Amino acid sequence: MDKVCSLDSVKPITQNYNNLAADVPKCDGISLRIQDPEMMQTVVDALNLLAKEVPQHYDFVKYYIQEIRESEKSGMHVDTGVFDLSKVSTTNPEWTASIIYHDAIHRYQYMTNAPYFGAEAERQANEMQVDLLKAIDSTMNQTQVQYLKSVMEKGDHSDLNGDGVYNEVDYGLRTW
Repeated sequence: MDKVCSLDSVKPITQNYNNLAADVPKCDGISLRIQDPEMMQTVVDALNLLAKEVPQHYDFVKYYIQEIRESEKSGMHVDTGVFDLSKVSTTNPEWTASIIYHDAIHRYQYMTNAPYFGAEAERQANEMQVDLLKAIDSTMNQTQVQYLKSVMEKGDHSDLNGDGVYNEVDYGLRTW
C-alpha cells in the first residue's frame, strides 16, 4: 500500500472545531479533527508511513482509533477511540506514527479488560512503541528509541507528580 490518504483529499478543518462528523475529513476511515495545516501534514504522513512500512500495525491503529483530534494535551479516550494529539507531539512522521500506535495499544488494553493506565500499561505500550520504531528503521529513530528506553528505565513516565498513582492530576501536568 503506497498512500492511504493525501492532503489533496484531506484538508485541515477551517470551520468551528466542533463541526458535524459528516464535515470531518477522514483518512482511510479515521476522522482527523485537526485545524493546524502542519500538524495535519505530519499526521497524514505518519498514517501513510504506518500503512507502507508496517501494514499490520496500521491495521491495528485503524481498528482501535476512530478519530485523531488536535488538542492541547495528548491522550487516548479508551472508551470512544478518540485520540487527542498535541502539536508538540507531532515533531516528525516517525515519532507521530509511534505515538498514535502507542495510544491504540491503550485502547486495545481497555477493550480486552487489561490494565490500560499506570506503570505496567505504559511499560507494555512503550515496549511495543520501541519495536515499531525499530521496524520503521529510520536512522532518526535511534534517538527516539534511546529516549523511550530511558523513559522505561525510569518507570515513572505517567506519574508526573510522583505520588505513585497515575490519575487526572498527572494528566493535567502533561506538557505534551
